[in-house]
Amino acid sequence: MEDRPINIGTNGFRKSAPNSVKSQSHAPKGFNGSCTVDIVENSSSLRSFGTIGVLELLERDERPVFVLDLSADLTASPVYYNRTLRNCDSLRNKISGQRDASSPSRTIDRSAHPHFKQWMLKREGEADGYLNSTWYNGIEWVATTLQDSWRVISGNHYTQDPTVVRREIENTVNNYAGSREDTQSPTTCENGIRRSSRASQKPDSKPAEESPSTRTTGLGLFDCTNLSLPLQVSSPHLDLLRNLDWTATKLGPMETWSAELRWMCNVLMTDPRPAAMYWGQDKTILYNERYVEVIGKMHPWTMGKTFKTVWVDLLSTFEPVFTKAEETGQSSTTNDAMFFIDRNGYIEETYISWSMIPIGSENGYIAYYNPVIETTRTVIADRRLSSLLELGQFVAMAEEPKSFWPQLLKGLESNIHDFPFAILYSYMEEADDISMSSGEYTDSGNWTFEGAVGLPENHANTPVHLDSNQAAEEITSSFREAIRADTPTLLDTPLLGRLLKDVPSRSFGDL
Repeated sequence: MEDRPINIGTNGFRKSAPNSVKSQSHAPKGFNGSCTVDIVENSSSLRSFGTIGVLELLERDERPVFVLDLSADLTASPVYYNRTLRNCDSLRNKISGQRDASSPSRTIDRSAHPHFKQWMLKREGEADGYLNSTWYNGIEWVATTLQDSWRVISGNHYTQDPTVVRREIENTVNNYAGSREDTQSPTTCENGIRRSSRASQKPDSKPAEESPSTRTTGLGLFDCTNLSLPLQVSSPHLDLLRNLDWTATKLGPMETWSAELRWMCNVLMTDPRPAAMYWGQDKTILYNERYVEVIGKMHPWTMGKTFKTVWVDLLSTFEPVFTKAEETGQSSTTNDAMFFIDRNGYIEETYISWSMIPIGSENGYIAYYNPVIETTRTVIADRRLSSLLELGQFVAMAEEPKSFWPQLLKGLESNIHDFPFAILYSYMEEADDISMSSGEYTDSGNWTFEGAVGLPENHANTPVHLDSNQAAEEITSSFREAIRADTPTLLDTPLLGRLLKDVPSRSFGDL
C-alpha cells in the first residue's frame, strides 16, 4: 500500500488535507503565503514528526523566543515567551519597554524600543519595506510569520552589534575607573545570558579576586577565557591558551584577568586574519591560530612572552610605532614590509602588511592589536613577472647567437634577489643535439664561459672552459632532473662551491 503525504499545520497539529505538506515562510509581495512539498518517501516518519507541536520546539530552543498574535493585538504584547525568556525578567522587560524592576539602576533605551516595536508589527510586503531581522539591545532578532497571524521572533544573543560591543568596552573601562564598594552583587540575567554584576574598586585599590563565572565578557558559553566552562569549539591552539602557565607571565593567572583583557582575547581568537596582541606595560604577546603561519617554529614558545623577548631584532622598527601611539593615540600601518623568519627550518624572505592599533588597557597602559596579512607570494610573484618581462625585452633585441648571451645577462641584472648571481656557459657546437622536450643531452665538446651576473669581473674561480665530463657529472644531470620535475633544483656540487668561493652576495648577503 502506497504511503500518502499528510498536511502538518504551522501550529504543530495535524490538519485534514491529505495531499501535501504546507508551511509558510518569508516571501515577496504577491506570494500566496504557502508552499507545497510532495513527500514520496519516508512519509511514515513525517507523520510521526507531525505530531510534535511548535510550542514543544520553542520550549527547547535555548535562544530567547516570543510570539505575537497579529490578528488580535496591535500593541506588540507577546502572547507567549519560551522558557529562556521566562527565566530572564530583565530581557522580557526590555522587549515590552518596561523598567527592569529587579535592577532599578538599569534603564530602557526609550529611543530604540519604538523602532523595535514598529519592526515587530510590520507586515510582509508593506510599501515602506520589510526586513525579517533587526538589532535591539545587542541582540539580532529574526522574525517568522505563520498563517499571516502569528509572528515568531527569536534572538541570537551571542551575536553582538558592533555599536553595542563598543559601548560595552567603554562601560567596562568606566567601571574600572569608577569608585564603588568592593562587594559582589547577586547574579542577574541580561540578554538571555547569566551575568554577575561586579562592583568596581577605587582607582588605586587592587581588584577583588573573582572567579571565571563572575568576571564576564558577555560571550556566554563561547568565552574561551572562562575556565569554568568547557570549550564549545575546541582546537589545539585554544587548549594551549587555556592550559598555559600564565602565572609565570606578566599577565598572571587567567582567572584574574580583567574583563577588558578577556574580551579582547576572545576578539583575537575569533579574528579570521593572522593577528597578535601586546598587552600591558611589558607588551605581553597573545596571538591567534592563524598567526602561527607567520611565526612558524617560534610557536608555541612566543605565547605569553614579552615583545622585547620575542622580537629583539625588530625593536628599532617598532619602538617608534609604540612611541607614536603613546603620545598621539594614533595607529600605524605598513604594506609589504620585509622580514626574515625561520618557520620551516630555514631563514625565509617574508613580506607582511601590518597594522598596529592602540587600545586602552587597565592601569592606564596602552595595549596594541596587531592584525597582519602575509603578502610574500604576491610580492615575489610580481617581482618575478616583472623580471621575465624585462628579460624578454632584452633578448628580443639580439639579432644573432653571439649577441644573445650579453642581452640575456642584461635581463638578469636588475633582479638582485631572485638572481643574486648567474654564470652563463654556452654549448654552441652541440646545440642541435639538445632536446628540451625529452631532456636528453650530449656530453661531447667543451662549455665556453659567456659572462656572469653578481660575480666580480675576471673572477679567478670562473674557468673560461668547462670539461664536458665534469659538466656532465656536476651540472647536466641536474638539468635533466629540473626538466623532469618541473621545479627548481638545488645545485650543491664541488664545482659550484669553487665558483662562488669568496663571492659577496648582492642580495641579502647570505651566500
